Amino acid sequence: MCFLNTGDERFSDISSLAGIDFADDTRAIALSDWDQDGNVDFWTSNRNSPRLRMIHNTGNPSHHFLAIQLVGTRCNRDAIGASVEVQTDVHDAKPLVRYVHAGSGYLSQSSKWLCFGLGTAQRPQKVVIRWPDGETQLLSSLGVDRHYRVVQGEDTPRVWKRDSKTLVIRPEPTDVANDGPLRLIPHAPLPMPSIPYVNTDGATRDLLSSTGRATLVVLWATWCQPCLRELSQLQDAESLLDKLGLDVIILNVDDLDAAFDQRYDKAREVLEKLKIQLTAGLATETSLGRLDVVQQCLVSRHEALAIPASFLIDRSQRLAAIYRGPIDSEQLVRDAKRIGATRTLNQRRNEPLPMSGRWFVNPLPVDILAIPRQLVRRSEPEAALDYLRRWLPADSASKSVEGHATPSSIAQLYADVGIDVAKQGRFSIAIDALETAIGLDPRQIRSRAALASIYSQQRETASALAEYESILRLAPDDLVAMNNVAWILATSPDASLRDPEEAVRLATRMVKGTDRKVVSALDTLAAALAANGEWERAIDVAEEALVIARRNMSFGDVSKLETRLKLYQEGRPFLDARLSR
Repeated sequence: MCFLNTGDERFSDISSLAGIDFADDTRAIALSDWDQDGNVDFWTSNRNSPRLRMIHNTGNPSHHFLAIQLVGTRCNRDAIGASVEVQTDVHDAKPLVRYVHAGSGYLSQSSKWLCFGLGTAQRPQKVVIRWPDGETQLLSSLGVDRHYRVVQGEDTPRVWKRDSKTLVIRPEPTDVANDGPLRLIPHAPLPMPSIPYVNTDGATRDLLSSTGRATLVVLWATWCQPCLRELSQLQDAESLLDKLGLDVIILNVDDLDAAFDQRYDKAREVLEKLKIQLTAGLATETSLGRLDVVQQCLVSRHEALAIPASFLIDRSQRLAAIYRGPIDSEQLVRDAKRIGATRTLNQRRNEPLPMSGRWFVNPLPVDILAIPRQLVRRSEPEAALDYLRRWLPADSASKSVEGHATPSSIAQLYADVGIDVAKQGRFSIAIDALETAIGLDPRQIRSRAALASIYSQQRETASALAEYESILRLAPDDLVAMNNVAWILATSPDASLRDPEEAVRLATRMVKGTDRKVVSALDTLAAALAANGEWERAIDVAEEALVIARRNMSFGDVSKLETRLKLYQEGRPFLDARLSR
């Protein structure tokens, strides 16, 4: 984007007017008067095509300029850190200030020539140079439309004349991406998630059921003319594709909310008319959602899944290609042959490139955690757990980790899944996921805390206590775990779990760590003191907690504290019935 300083502390977006409103994903920009005409030109480096773009500034030929290059002698040679201030003969004109920078942006360096646009001014009235070592130099009687090289310590600037050669700039046409078919090849085969669909018998099946063959999954609709033409072409190529070990499954996406019979009859009528005999089925919201997750893991700009769209899956159930738009049958045959051959990682990443060249980065491994992360974000924790068990089972993840995954990162994802499933009340699955996370990373406190919480909800107090104590061994100052351990040791109805002295020790540390300002910490200390038979101290601490609760208008806490205070005054400890089965 290009902004114009309007002079009133505001800026206007003039990108379109300036002719630089490109769809480039620009990462770096450098400024340089390339043709030395006083108009600063732009060079941009882009992530997409074109990788390098020059924006030639034709400017206003009737306006004047002044260009200065500094050479340090008593400071650094390039005069990095120097500033130049130019005052013109135009009445009330503000001075123009430029600085010499070492690096002027992300991965970019602009020219060290300082260019000043003088507009209609006939001459620079005064030029003040402030060198990096603190020296100040004043220049006068400079002309306009000239380049000067100023050497520190020399009173007279040197006039620099540009090369007499004429610089010819020939712009190349820019290839603009169209909306035609697009073939996406992952840099490394991406393991696929489970993709359910409904077959012609009305039964739910998984696209990844092991057949030992590659599979092409095609999404189509009865109203989509490109889809229908594509199906006819695939039917014609079926025999050849079968010989190459490629099965074709076509999934209809019409009327996802309609009844099976209605959807099946509508799709069957079209297929019979076209004499399509390919394996057919019906897509579901779940299958489309998961295929969308797969394509989002390949592109940085996420776009909705459109039809026709096809997914080529190799015989090891990993993604080999995505086709957005109608498939080129000849390209599909080449891809089917390609995935059946043994190839190195370098060969795989070279295949989709339209030109030859030399890589300057090492091959990137597959990000095997990308899909389960997306599934967790889509509130499909069970699908994420299934993916992890399929591709990163706990018994192998700690020994041989694929791609960007590490035992710690895998454990983190297992923890995410376990916590999400626990929120749904599906505790057995959650416990399995969390225990797997702990097995992969025994120091992961988050998983232990979630597991302890589940055990508490299930009233498995001994198991909850064991997890909280594990957290304290890993993080001795964890106040939440400290509070939970002290509470169980003080108030459990199970005498074998109670340890009043240890409860008092932990609760005292916790109250000190919270500056005696947290009601729950004081409540736990009062309960621990009562369990230890220290009635007077228990009453004092409970009354202290009541004062804070009333001040905070925490009426629920007030009611509980009053009940427990009465017990302490009667010489009875508080036993938490929630901690018994």
